[in-house]
Amino acid sequence: MSIVTILKAVVHCFTGTLNEAKIYLDKGFYLGFTGAVSDQNRFSHLEEVIRYVPLDRMMIETDAPFMLPKNRPRVQHRRNEPAFLPYVAQAIARIKKISISEVADETTKTTRKFFNI
Repeated sequence: MSIVTILKAVVHCFTGTLNEAKIYLDKGFYLGFTGAVSDQNRFSHLEEVIRYVPLDRMMIETDAPFMLPKNRPRVQHRRNEPAFLPYVAQAIARIKKISISEVADETTKTTRKFFNI
């Protein structure tokens, strides 16, 4: 009897191109997205990536303390934190034209499945 080990991996803070995303997805990777998805000046190319990547292969992250979501209200401190995850989900929902609750539910489900929690 042989034992097959299936390795799962997440590309942390993905800011690459659609072609790069397709390569990672074809190899079985998951993609992690940060506040960069809300920065339409520097990362507008991520919109086509977000539209392409299915929610069951997507995770959201803060990349704390950097890459603050641009769609959050102005705050005095400039340090990213997990409390800003809803703004990442909101940007993804806007791009995919779905509800923020769908993004939150599906990416949470994906994360739980990935980490077996």
